[in-house]
Amino acid sequence: MSTSQLKMWREIRKERCFRVRDLHTSSNCAAATARRYLRALAREGYVAKAETYWFRLIKDTGPLPVRVAMDGTLTDLNLEPDKRSDRDKFWQAMRISPTFTVGDIAVVTELELVKAKQLVSEFVRCGYVQRLGNRFRLVKNTGPLTPLNSGRGQVFDPNVEV
Repeated sequence: MSTSQLKMWREIRKERCFRVRDLHTSSNCAAATARRYLRALAREGYVAKAETYWFRLIKDTGPLPVRVAMDGTLTDLNLEPDKRSDRDKFWQAMRISPTFTVGDIAVVTELELVKAKQLVSEFVRCGYVQRLGNRFRLVKNTGPLTPLNSGRGQVFDPNVEV
């Protein structure tokens, strides 16, 4: 998931009526990126032109950002949960069942056990999960959006305002 798309979607939902300038400033992305995102959202009826330079939110489907691929195709994870990434499925399963075994989560998310072990280890390293013998506990449930590990020891948590 693009952090700029996440930030733009969050801003769109918060403001309801906005300009391209507002989006690219709040998300710290290029104006062209904000325009491309808005064009794709407008094409699918999520936003509409309100007046000169202004847009308004028409279809708010939830907190997960509507993803726009480079080819312009949209994926709304609020409406298509089966298209969520393995990380997203894993995060949601931990939020539903905060004390678990790796096997439990692997079965629920339909992930290979090896992949589930990798993900739980990553969440342990990032401080979201604590090991309790052969069980684990989600100790930092910050919200519905999956925290992202940058791989450089930093975590971006889209649920926490920066």
